[in-house]
Amino acid sequence: MLMRKFLFCATSALLMTAASFAASPTDHGSTSSLLQKALKATTAHRFDEARAAYESLCEQDPAAGFPLYARFLKLTKQTTDVQALLGSDRFRSADSLTRARTLSILGEERAALDVLSTTTEAQEVYPAAILAYNILRELGQYEAAYARLLHALRDPRLTVWERTDLFRRLVQNEAQQPLAEVMYDILRALVDDPSVDTPHIRQTISEAIAVLDGQPRYGEFRRRMLDEATSDPLAAWIAALTSIRKDDVGEARRLLESAHAMVGLTTGTKNLVLEELAQLPTVEPEIAEKLYRELVPIAKNPDRIRLKLAGILFKAKRYEEVCAVLQEIDRKHLDEGEQKLVANMRLTALAKVRPATEVVRAFEEEAVGKPYAYNRELAEAPFALLPETPQHLEFRKALQSRLRETTASPELLILMVSTENQLRSFEAVVAALKAYTDARPNDYEALNEYAIAAGQRAYIMLVGPHETTPPLEQVRASADEAARALWRLVQSRPYAPEPYLRLIELYRAAGDSEKAIRVAKFVSEQTSATAEQVHLAAYLLDSAGLTTDSIALYQEAIKRDPQSGKFKMNLANAYRKLGENDKAFALYKELFEHGSYGRQHHVHQLTEDAYSLAEKSGKVGELMEFWRSLKSRADIPQRDELLIHIANLLLEKKHYDDALEFFDTLAREYPERREEIELARAKAYVFQGNVSAARQVYEKLAERAKSRDELIENWTDFGILLASAGDFAGAIELWRKVATDFPEHPRAARGLILAAQAEIARGNKNQALELVTLYLSRDRGDSDGERQARELLATLSRSDQDAPGKHAGEERKDH
Repeated sequence: MLMRKFLFCATSALLMTAASFAASPTDHGSTSSLLQKALKATTAHRFDEARAAYESLCEQDPAAGFPLYARFLKLTKQTTDVQALLGSDRFRSADSLTRARTLSILGEERAALDVLSTTTEAQEVYPAAILAYNILRELGQYEAAYARLLHALRDPRLTVWERTDLFRRLVQNEAQQPLAEVMYDILRALVDDPSVDTPHIRQTISEAIAVLDGQPRYGEFRRRMLDEATSDPLAAWIAALTSIRKDDVGEARRLLESAHAMVGLTTGTKNLVLEELAQLPTVEPEIAEKLYRELVPIAKNPDRIRLKLAGILFKAKRYEEVCAVLQEIDRKHLDEGEQKLVANMRLTALAKVRPATEVVRAFEEEAVGKPYAYNRELAEAPFALLPETPQHLEFRKALQSRLRETTASPELLILMVSTENQLRSFEAVVAALKAYTDARPNDYEALNEYAIAAGQRAYIMLVGPHETTPPLEQVRASADEAARALWRLVQSRPYAPEPYLRLIELYRAAGDSEKAIRVAKFVSEQTSATAEQVHLAAYLLDSAGLTTDSIALYQEAIKRDPQSGKFKMNLANAYRKLGENDKAFALYKELFEHGSYGRQHHVHQLTEDAYSLAEKSGKVGELMEFWRSLKSRADIPQRDELLIHIANLLLEKKHYDDALEFFDTLAREYPERREEIELARAKAYVFQGNVSAARQVYEKLAERAKSRDELIENWTDFGILLASAGDFAGAIELWRKVATDFPEHPRAARGLILAAQAEIARGNKNQALELVTLYLSRDRGDSDGERQARELLATLSRSDQDAPGKHAGEERKDH
């Protein structure tokens, strides 16, 4: 019984771990099958079989096998086998990184760190640093974690990308030592590396600044950058990024212009400064153009800069120059999005200054080998700036001429679709789509658009409105074409429900209900129909409003696959539509008790649906008794997940005592989820009116806080909880205390903003203004906080300080 209690959590954790090792470089093709075998055996309680599979996995792929085997042994509490694993010659001969990962999973963090300290292989420097960093953070040794990253960052064997990732982690560490020096080191390494382009450098440093912003030493860091900006162009660039972050674009421009004017700029630094300056929103287009032209000869990727230059010229409507600049670009040096932008910009510019025949030829060049969705968007580009019908007619003429040639690409028909759309010729659009799908019969995206267009035309003909009634033969031909298109779509993807539903809707619009039902049953009446196909047929009938006809098919699908939670949920919904609530309720109970393939099925939706049905049918008490019976049943799949969802639903529905009863059970039986359960209990206490009990929960959490940040976050969150329950006075008192207790911490200072918002909520605008002013009275080193405070101040300044009929300074009293 005890083993079963941990089984589902164990399987879930093993699946997560498996994903981490799925890309092992030594995977020879059988790792995945061995892992699946091990997981299935674990779920079925066949632990000897699972153990054998993991041992084979360790032989086949040690890097993946040992950590996964260790996780299995730990979660299933097989301590004897753990010792045997660690003592085996096979484990001792594994590489140091594999041994360290395995030891870490088994809770032997110190031993793992000892192993990592001996790592010498070049390819292990980066992963070993990451693993050591994570272990040290888990142990609460933030200073040591920081030092480990700092040491690894200076290893010359790291790639640029590995060094960048380690730096990002470094700035997120709670220790936060002198980051300016580290940032300079990394920045200089990246600036001087010809393989790392400016956007990557900017993203790296911007992410570092974003993490630093709001931390205790960010204000000091920013002031230092501003001081050094007068003589150091890199410091000026960093300072400009911090100014942009706080919405001070004017200051950013002054800093960058000053850096640009400095003598002796290196090429890498000049790249950073000029590109940042050129893309500032306040920089005039002619200056941006000049800067980009200055950049082209020195840029690490000149073609990317040419694209930016083309964008400036495009906005200035200098379309001939746009075409010339784009022609110079070697697209191999651009990413996929940039290449797409070049193609679209080229066609739009050409359409403004060149004959339609040349644009048609350019589209044909651009469309070669591209997917339909890409070409469909590209086909709209020529018309972006061509609003006049005569110009559209020129395109139609040019296309018709080219399509008569035997060498014409079928992709030109996509351009014809856009052209006819511009000319509002729906018949011609359908014809062009049909011609394209005939030429490219396996293009699902095109076939889908054709089926939609043909279906829309047929539907309009069938149901109107019409100025004059169309001839019957025309209506019939239109409906037949739409049906053929939809059947082609169905045959292309027989598992997708939407085409079937559209086909059913078409037949019903045509008054042929028998064919509509046959469409759904077509899926299930094949001799080889699977449970999934039978379910699809039921779902189609149900979705089309033929719910009574769907019941038997849903039941047949469940008979073929009794484990499927999806089938049972949909049948329950069908019963509810028909008013057969007892049958739906029975299915919900079955799902709670047995789950789906050993797991709860969409447990959040299941608990919501069951409660709403019980509420509607007056059976909330019966449901509660049933849920209580599940608390003591160890055979319930994922019982902890289910009980937490039930407790949270009861909390949401204001059944506070019942919710607390479930949380008590969870706290006893699942101590590993202690913090999550305690926070939920505190919420229940607050909404129940028992604030003192909730405070005791948060006091215990505060005692376990590993850092000042966690402590501040703990009490800030408690204030938010109090405010959500309407206790603004309690929340304000708490937030002000946090801000007072940690005066140098930006996150604590945010409590003043929260308190101001709460004062506004209870009508005390003067108090709110006082709090916002207090926040802005000094540099908090928190750009987001300052932005919020300024916005709040502007809102308060626009409104009257006193409500009509009240004396100045008079405030409304709340609890």
